[in-house]
Amino acid sequence: MKTVITAIGNPILNIKLNQEKELIVIGNDIQYQEGIFEILEKEKNIDFLILSEIIPGELSAQKLIEKIKLINYNIKIIMILENKNEELENILIAKGTFKILYNNQIEINDMIKIIKKEENNIEKEELKKEINNLKKLMLEKQKSEKEQINENIKRENTKERNRKTELQIINQNKLLQKIMNAYYIKQYKRNNIKKEIISISGPSGVR
Repeated sequence: MKTVITAIGNPILNIKLNQEKELIVIGNDIQYQEGIFEILEKEKNIDFLILSEIIPGELSAQKLIEKIKLINYNIKIIMILENKNEELENILIAKGTFKILYNNQIEINDMIKIIKKEENNIEKEELKKEINNLKKLMLEKQKSEKEQINENIKRENTKERNRKTELQIINQNKLLQKIMNAYYIKQYKRNNIKKEIISISGPSGVR
């Protein structure tokens, strides 16, 4: 649902807009510039303002747009000009005007389409944002899972390297123990060799 106010000096257009189920028209058609500011000060959530260039008041069209935007920066202004004026049109667009029409182009159905099209665009943008956020979350999850897998692989590789290192140390210790055992056995045998002395004796002169 979109909330709309009109300030075009055309009460019939206001009534027709009010008959649309998807639009909420706030108040009657505003007849003077100060009336716009009075409504905007009270109603903070107006989505669209349909505004005529010739609505009575002291401000020029561009100054009027500036003051409206100071009160509600996000409001979308559809400005209706009396005559073709590209220079003024460019100024109004630069000031933040959403759409510019000319008095001889005003059709109630076209006005409704402009507002509803913007609503559909907003819904599409919101859907697009949701899809992008979902994609972002999925990518982050995939990245996290990949990092976890790599961490697990790294951890397993570390365990395997540690296991091989431990086996090497054990085997080296076993080999060293064998060498030491062989050395001790050899030393033991060397230290325990028995020396025998044979004495031969007999009568003097016997050969």
